[in-house]
Amino acid sequence: MPIANAIRFNSLDEILAYAEQCAGSRVEALKDWSLAQNIKHLAITIRMSAKGPALKAPFLIRKLAKLRKNKMFKDGIPSGFTIPGKFTDFIPDPNISTEQALDDLRNAIDTFNRANTYFPHPIFEKFTRQEWITFHCRHGELHLGNVQIVE
Repeated sequence: MPIANAIRFNSLDEILAYAEQCAGSRVEALKDWSLAQNIKHLAITIRMSAKGPALKAPFLIRKLAKLRKNKMFKDGIPSGFTIPGKFTDFIPDPNISTEQALDDLRNAIDTFNRANTYFPHPIFEKFTRQEWITFHCRHGELHLGNVQIVE
């Protein structure tokens, strides 16, 4: 199985720029989702952080995850997490176009940047604006790292 790209983001604008670079290139999906699905998933989560809904993972998962938050912010999000049924709104339509996904990502980032309050994370709960940005950067690395630009 191919190894995910080692990319690092420090801002939402860097996520968008890399997504646009991928969209303008020939790419190979290294996992189950297409480039468009990965971009759309990021758009969904970025928008959710500013607009809701306020979903919650089970209590034990939330408590255990809090112990790993700083490690995740530093080292990244491990792959292999399956989205539970309660969170199916986070699963992108397999038929979405890359252009539509990019438009959704641009709009989600704009929504996030205009917000002055943020919803709790479903697992880690209360995040500051900067913690949300850091989470979105690590999350973007995970998903866009699952797409390889083919030279």
